Amino acid sequence: MNIENISDYINALNDKSKHTIYRGQANKEWELIPAIGRLYYELENHDTLYGDWESLEKSLLSRFKSQSAPYMNFTPATKLEWLIHAQHHGLPTPLLDWTTNPLVALYFSLSDKEKDDCDGAVYSRVPKTWHIDSDDIDRIPHLISFYPKHLNTRIAAQSGCFMAFPYPNKMTPMASLSDPKSYVSIEVYSGDTIIIPKDKKPKLRKQLSQFGINHQTMFPGLDGIAKQILSEFSE
Repeated sequence: MNIENISDYINALNDKSKHTIYRGQANKEWELIPAIGRLYYELENHDTLYGDWESLEKSLLSRFKSQSAPYMNFTPATKLEWLIHAQHHGLPTPLLDWTTNPLVALYFSLSDKEKDDCDGAVYSRVPKTWHIDSDDIDRIPHLISFYPKHLNTRIAAQSGCFMAFPYPNKMTPMASLSDPKSYVSIEVYSGDTIIIPKDKKPKLRKQLSQFGINHQTMFPGLDGIAKQILSEFSE
């Protein structure tokens, strides 16, 4: 399904369940896998460097913990909270961001102007099970969907939720939600894909901003304010 304007997009949501979650990606060709899974093809010698995915995660997270201490104003209470906080600052983790707000997902499908040369996409899924309290998650044996604590203002502003992906037993590519036959896809009800045409992205950005969805509202704070002001000069 392709859309031409914000009205088309809203109309495409009419039959969605209240339990639907959404994810926007700037390039429709990108797979639905968490950031750590994308590292697989960047590691030249997987077996020598890291025997398994858990070893890679442990290495990344331990370095983040040891080097972030001077800049932390709180200490995450669980490993999952560490993963959420680390991902918030750009560290690859097994978490994939989703949102309960379809307009937020649309924002992330077109907010990066450097990707205006490719079509974006908004995906919808309905998890078969939910963990309302992330405190009760201590391991990830299968795909887990959950609402996090509001550890930062962005999660709240973006109506954020997460899917935690299980790792393969060996250092092999992670399963993708883009593949309807993958072992993670059986944990969700299949949904739709709305294509965001590249030539419509500038128009949709303006319309979204009129609805109050822009850099400033999605990223509360000085960085979001500055980015929004600058964006108004470059459309």
